[in-house]
Amino acid sequence: MKSQYSAVLSAVLGLFAAAGTGRAAVVLSNLGQTSNDYDLVSGPESAEVSHAVQFTTGPNLGGYVLENVRISIRNVPGTTVANGNFTLSIYNHDGTAPGTVRAVLSGTSNPSDTGVYRYDASGVSLNPSTSYWVVARVTAGISTYHWNFASSGTFASDGGWALNGNYAQSYSAGVAPWTVSSGDPNLLSIEATAVPEPAEYALLSGLGLAGVVFLRRRRAAR
Repeated sequence: MKSQYSAVLSAVLGLFAAAGTGRAAVVLSNLGQTSNDYDLVSGPESAEVSHAVQFTTGPNLGGYVLENVRISIRNVPGTTVANGNFTLSIYNHDGTAPGTVRAVLSGTSNPSDTGVYRYDASGVSLNPSTSYWVVARVTAGISTYHWNFASSGTFASDGGWALNGNYAQSYSAGVAPWTVSSGDPNLLSIEATAVPEPAEYALLSGLGLAGVVFLRRRRAAR
């Protein structure tokens, strides 16, 4: 009988895993592309520029938990001024431009060398089929960094995520007014976990309970 209970438990856990619980994945990436050029991220005590890239989440009705964002930075000798205070954030979408700050991500404040830099999220929820912005800015001092952008609009996505080809720039501490343009998106990747709908949890829990009740009845009938 113990082995039968174990089999039921294993089956239920397998269903939860199949539903996507705790399964992080790269849902959007164009990091494999060649960089065509770069955009400035600088300020505020120099020529301040905050740079934002728009993306849209997939249709999973339970939404998503953001795990991390990676971006491609280029060191340009003679123009990269690496004094730190670089931040990467997620902004809500407001009409056609970045709106309020949703979360500030955790990562290096001084991405001074050429390479890909990872910025982690902590409990950041994203709604389904919704636009957000990845925003890079320098919060203090004099620094200039260079965020590579792609040579084309082609990218890999999973489950309906999209890079919209829209980018925006702010010259006032990462707030409106934003100048919105379109073109080849900046090089980035996004990793997220799909959240099962409450109905999925209820169904899976019901299946598990039904299995346990069946085994108990079978045992009582013996």
